[in-house]
Amino acid sequence: MRLNLELVMDLQAEPLVITMPDIEDERYYTAQLVDLYTFNFDYLGTRVEGNDGGNYLIAGPDWSGEQPEGIKRVIPSETNLAYSLLRTQLFNPDDIDNVNAIQEKYKAQPLSEFLDTQRPEAPPEIDYPPISSETLNDHFFEYVNFLLQFAPTHPTEVELRDEFKTIGVEPGAVFPPEGVSQEWLDAIASGQQAGIDTIDETAQETTSSAGVFGTREELNNDYLKRAVGSLLGIYGNSIAEAFYPGYIVDENGELLNSG
Repeated sequence: MRLNLELVMDLQAEPLVITMPDIEDERYYTAQLVDLYTFNFDYLGTRVEGNDGGNYLIAGPDWSGEQPEGIKRVIPSETNLAYSLLRTQLFNPDDIDNVNAIQEKYKAQPLSEFLDTQRPEAPPEIDYPPISSETLNDHFFEYVNFLLQFAPTHPTEVELRDEFKTIGVEPGAVFPPEGVSQEWLDAIASGQQAGIDTIDETAQETTSSAGVFGTREELNNDYLKRAVGSLLGIYGNSIAEAFYPGYIVDENGELLNSG
């Protein structure tokens, strides 16, 4: 068993320093680091570096400073918005106070606070659009254009982003583009539904987490696998950290149910 903490990181103005406490060797703990693309770009904790703890600097794509004294490792994120899931092993119900004591020692602070220097100017406040499961499909490309503002183009995806622009998908752009026809809108909706159907069908055939979570290099821009991973359990661990088997259909391909 484990108890989890969540951390949302805004790296626009400056890096964030995460402090992992020094804990006993017998206990597992980890901080999974996930960027806006949902790549697990790194891990802190037991599997990677043991249980000695330390201070780790998480830097966005615009930061180019030197590694400060007292920082164990500088970890770059492709995106300025990132997420961390911190897991701490719970041995049994009587162990809860020990886990809570460890959780109190996790720390996240801006680099300027860690160094006791002047804080940089705050970036403009992000005006997040309202989003829900009910509005997601109808406004999907509007949400994509909003989020692309915080996701710089990776060198391997320059051509892909150029293709996106041909249908009005680009950072901060209004969607749909002005002046498009109903036929154009219908074609977009049809393509979107075809994509959803493909993801759903592939998810039904997926029986483990192997290959659907990991770094950009590990997933090798396999967008279908990444979409399936997000559908089945977004923010899942990389295979080196954990393995999740699962079945949603029986031997005849029929969906399992509780009835």
